[in-house]
Amino acid sequence: MLKTLISSTLLMGALIVTPIASAQTVSPSPTDHPKVDQACINVTTRISTHVAKYNDFHDQAVAKYQKTVQNVQNIISTLQGKGYDVTTLSADLTTLNGQIKQFGTDNGTAVSDWTATQAQACGSSQGAFKNLAQPAVTAQKQVKTDVMNIRNFVYNTIVPDIQTVRAQKPTPTATP
Repeated sequence: MLKTLISSTLLMGALIVTPIASAQTVSPSPTDHPKVDQACINVTTRISTHVAKYNDFHDQAVAKYQKTVQNVQNIISTLQGKGYDVTTLSADLTTLNGQIKQFGTDNGTAVSDWTATQAQACGSSQGAFKNLAQPAVTAQKQVKTDVMNIRNFVYNTIVPDIQTVRAQKPTPTATP
């Protein structure tokens, strides 16, 4: 979908999009070509829709990641209370929190890069949109990489570490 967006935008020449955060509506600048005007409107709508989807995805993903962090914290406290050594899980939790922060930073960069493309006058940017869109595409790829890294870390590191800790013999805690 993103490749289609970039391809269609590059063929049209440019676009102008209103930032979602500002809640203003700016119509594309009229040109002498009705097809270009319609294309500008279409691209404007698509970019706005994509930015809204990126923001929604970010919110849903962060909520899911925070739930995972909370579950791991609960497992750590339960196992620690039973006398298990949970130092590896604590270190994993710190790493996971860092990855979640990086995801948030990268997503913010991608959204701001897409928003920066909105300053280009539709039909008259002479390739400036392409120059601004490239970093946005790169940032969005980084967001996807961050999501996969978090997923892989949870399934390939945290889950096996939890299983390893549960396989240990707990150290008896002294009861007064």
